[in-house]
Amino acid sequence: MTEDTKREQIKSTQIIIKELQELGIEPFLWAGTLLGAIREKDIISEDSDIDIAYISKYHNAQDIIKETKDLYNKLIGKGLLYDYLDEEHQPQSPNDPIGTVFGQAHLGNEYPYLDLFTLWTSGEDFYDTWFGPVVKNVDTTVVPDSVELGGVKFPALKNPQWVLEMLYGVEWQTPQESKGLDRHEFRHTLKQFRGQVV
Repeated sequence: MTEDTKREQIKSTQIIIKELQELGIEPFLWAGTLLGAIREKDIISEDSDIDIAYISKYHNAQDIIKETKDLYNKLIGKGLLYDYLDEEHQPQSPNDPIGTVFGQAHLGNEYPYLDLFTLWTSGEDFYDTWFGPVVKNVDTTVVPDSVELGGVKFPALKNPQWVLEMLYGVEWQTPQESKGLDRHEFRHTLKQFRGQVV
């Protein structure tokens, strides 16, 4: 990602986070973008997009799915949803009615897009869109203006180091060729969660 693209992405992220907040969502930096913010205070040069996430207000699959679909429809109305992944992880156009959802959408009008992930809690478990229940009993408080990308402040979860350790391992502070995501098994998390008694 060039420096010019980074600046454009940071500006776009500010705008989209504000739009999401106006829709009642509390977004925060996630995954590789959070890693860059904590480790380098900037977007990692090898990154191809920006990752943001929000935690559902709900704790059961049916309500989480409905909330996600409602959010996507509102984003369509604002012209912000480029596409979203269905529960089989296939991209779907916003020109068609929202069907099943995986919990990841691409926001913006052109590449590189912002990845928006739906996360949730159930009981003691914190669920990641891709990897299922990944950690227990974490503080999910979102702290505004707590991390920085290229001189701009963004929201993040309180004590976000646990996110980086969960995704990238205990050596997350050291740049590595592998992003570390092979530490977890990919799952159709929301689909599987829907089949559980919760």
